[in-house]
Order: sequence, then structure tokens, then C-alpha cells
Amino acid sequence: MPKLLAMLMSGEEAEILLVTPGTPHVLARKLAYDVDRLIEKLDDLYLRGLVFIGEHTPDGPRYQLPDDVGCYMDSVLFDRHDERLGGGYFDLWREFVNQEFFAAKENKNWGFRVIPVGKAIALESHILPYEGAAGIARGARRIAVQPCPCRKRERRCDNPIETCVAFDELAEYAIYRGTGREIDTAEAIAILRGCAELGLVHQTANTDKPDVICNCCECCCVLLGPVLRYGMDQVISKSRFRSSIDYEICTDCLVCVDRCRFGALEEVGGKVVAYQEKCFGCGQCVTVCPGEAVAMLEVRDPDHIPPGQPGFSLSRAPGTSKPT
Repeated sequence: MPKLLAMLMSGEEAEILLVTPGTPHVLARKLAYDVDRLIEKLDDLYLRGLVFIGEHTPDGPRYQLPDDVGCYMDSVLFDRHDERLGGGYFDLWREFVNQEFFAAKENKNWGFRVIPVGKAIALESHILPYEGAAGIARGARRIAVQPCPCRKRERRCDNPIETCVAFDELAEYAIYRGTGREIDTAEAIAILRGCAELGLVHQTANTDKPDVICNCCECCCVLLGPVLRYGMDQVISKSRFRSSIDYEICTDCLVCVDRCRFGALEEVGGKVVAYQEKCFGCGQCVTVCPGEAVAMLEVRDPDHIPPGQPGFSLSRAPGTSKPT
């Protein structure tokens, strides 16, 4: 991390960040800076993902650092200028994540939840608006798509990069910073469907006010990695659904086994064996079954999804109001 921070900021910029949180006027007094000069510097740091806006106050935006390094990592890896730092920069992030970040994390929820692929649910009415990818997109007032920071960091597959879909204030954050491009609902749904067809897992903020949908591969994702490689099965919340196989019509073609990302389906002696406790309810197995032998069952009540604020409450663009 010290090597990464040295690449990302100057000593003067580090001094500014060390006196946060505060509004520009408060920080200027702490640093004995001219406030107009400091505002320019703070805006530059903000555009580079090095400082966040926690809230808007009568005295101006309150700048602060996030509590979690994962949020910080994503914000700087979204930066449109990070390619100038070269491959060594991404190598350092990959080393940090795989050798330090996972080891320091506890096996408890990190704030994300799997959402089922829309095609996997027989009755669309069973999906609440905030737990289906298309429903989240249709309910957003503003949408942006950004490059996946995990694939930029890991570089382990050839899946699409432009797959992180942000909504409302998080979308405004991406658009203001220039790290994402604004898209309409139709394009957002097309991106999400394309990702589902590739077998990528939809994940969103674990709240009834989600502001992002990530489309994740097991080889790069900072969330799927701990689950699949380190057995940290509490890191992600499951969806309200679970797959179920009708063995009377199942032909044991094993297509679903190849599609399952969570090890919930395995081949044993040429037969499909399901481990229900491992199913996260992504629905990918349903979409590829040629005989419609796999279905999604609703196994958790709606209160499985906690109410609350959007997942990334620090990701505000200047001039936007605090979420209600």
C-alpha cells in the first residue's frame, strides 16, 4: 500500500488528505492554505478518486476518506487516467488484494448481495423491483456504466471490462469524474443481459436502495474470490432464491455443472448432485438447462433484504444533495 500511495499522490496531497474530514474552509484553516487554492486541489483529488464527499453542508462539501480500503481501491481503479501508471501499478494492486486484503478481512458480509438472472425466474412478479437487474435499471433516474475495477486489476480473463452499471448518485459521481459514460435504461438492460449470457454473476449493494450492479467473474472479482478460493462463504449475501432440480426430467447433460460458479452443482458418477447450502441463487444454471429441469424456488422472505441508504453513500458529485 505505501508503494501504491506514493504512485497515486504527492507529499503535499498526502498532507491534505491527512487533515480530512472537513469542508474546504475548515481544512484551509488547519493547513494555513488559501481556501480557493485548496478547493482546486480538493476537486482534483476528488476527480482522481483520492477523496470523497461525505455530505453537503451549508459551509460546502465535507471531504473525507472512506473507512474501508476496498472502497478506496475501487475509486482509484475507476480513474480514467490510471493507465498512465503502467502495468506495475496494477500488479501492486493485485498483490495487495490477494496477499493482504483477503487475509485481513473477516468472514462476514461486505455489503453485497447476489441477484438472480431475470430469465431464471418463472414469475416476474416474484422479484421485488430492487432485487432484479432489469427492475433496478428501470427504477433509476440516471445510469452510467464504468470499467470493472476487478478485471482492470487482475487481468485474468477476456470478459468485457465495461460492465459496472451505476445508478442515481453513484452514476452522477461516475459521470462527473469522467470514469463512466451515461447510458439509458435500454442500454443498461442490454449490458446486463449480455453479461448474464456470458455466465457473469449479478451482484448489487445489499439494500433495498441499490446503486450499482456488478457483473462478476470468479477469476477476478474481489467478492467471489474470497467465497470460492478461501471458503469465506459469508462475504456475500445470497439472493432470496435457490435452484432446484427435477431429477425425473433431468438428463444429466451436466451443462448446469459447468455454469455454476459456487460449487453448488457437481458431477458424481455421471450424475448431477446438488448441494443446496452452497447455492447463492444467481440463476445461471436455470438459463442453460436444455430440458428445463432446473427452476428457482423462493426460499427467503422479502425482509432478507435490509432497508437502508444506497451502498456507496460517499460517492457524491459536487452539487448533489444528500440521499433522503
